[in-house]
Amino acid sequence: MSDWQENANGNYVLPMGEDGVFTVVKDKSGTWRGIHDGAITKQGFEDAEQAMSAAEYHLDGERRLEFIPLEHGWRKAKKGGFYRNAVGRNVAVKQAKSGAWFVVINGSIILGKWFANSEEARRLADAYFV
Repeated sequence: MSDWQENANGNYVLPMGEDGVFTVVKDKSGTWRGIHDGAITKQGFEDAEQAMSAAEYHLDGERRLEFIPLEHGWRKAKKGGFYRNAVGRNVAVKQAKSGAWFVVINGSIILGKWFANSEEARRLADAYFV
């Protein structure tokens, strides 16, 4: 396999430079699928290795995988705040202990941007991906 890296969630990530990442995840039914550019593979695989191999063939020009767009709307997070997937990036809006809201993109906080409410923070986050 190429440069796949297992993350803390047990998913596998292939960094692709400016093209973001290709991620292989296990869905709720136990099937492994690929996620890239805001879409998930229609095909499922029995194990992560099969999914990673299919992803590599797809990225090498074979283009055998079919994708279904992911939901891009904001969802309420279990621990408070909101999250969404935007163009292959994880975006979250969280509330600090002070009550102010801030934006996190792929685990990095946008520094110096604080908001009075979650709606303002989500508007800024959305602006990054228009």
